[in-house]
Amino acid sequence: MKKRSYKHYIEIMPAAYLLKHRRWQIAANSLPIGACLLVINQNNKAQTKLMQTIAHAFREKGKRVDVWTIG
Repeated sequence: MKKRSYKHYIEIMPAAYLLKHRRWQIAANSLPIGACLLVINQNNKAQTKLMQTIAHAFREKGKRVDVWTIG
């Protein structure tokens, strides 16, 4: 049975950025265990508002949240 490798942090980003994932992968790997990385397109106001709501919810649960803006 093959062992799986799991990330020790959560990444949430728009699907359009999945192909650009390598740009921030090295920095994301340095996040502490349990942290959350949110990648936001600043040109999409609805998406930004949703991501801010998600960030607030994670912070209320005591999680570290890093928000990176692209665009």
